[in-house]
Amino acid sequence: MVFVEFRLRAYGNGLQRSQVPLFPGYVFIPVDRQRHLTLYETGRTVRLMMPPGDGEMGQDLKDLVAMVRASTGPVQVRPELAVGMMVRIRRGCLAGCQGRIVRRQGVDRLVVNLPILGHSVETVIPAESVIQAVG
Repeated sequence: MVFVEFRLRAYGNGLQRSQVPLFPGYVFIPVDRQRHLTLYETGRTVRLMMPPGDGEMGQDLKDLVAMVRASTGPVQVRPELAVGMMVRIRRGCLAGCQGRIVRRQGVDRLVVNLPILGHSVETVIPAESVIQAVG
């Protein structure tokens, strides 16, 4: 299974609709351990990953399909932004503030816990507005 999304781009006076892979280079297929080894031995596969636990990957993929279908805009895959990570806000009125990602909300929004004036404040921020905090 390959996940794709459709994007529109303006070229000259028109629009071009194209399919873009959501996870470039990945194909998701449910196989047992023996088939996994057989695929790898073809020499055409660089890396194969086994699901982390019984049914976890399958449910994650079903959730991803539902999210992509429900999305009205491009889906951003930002695996480097994970729950628990410290991030710095790059844009908006909170630019420069640092906080911890508490959870993801929807396709491209993060809920970040910011310690401000001795209190903990949660705010929803677009994923493209943050970078991982250094140090």
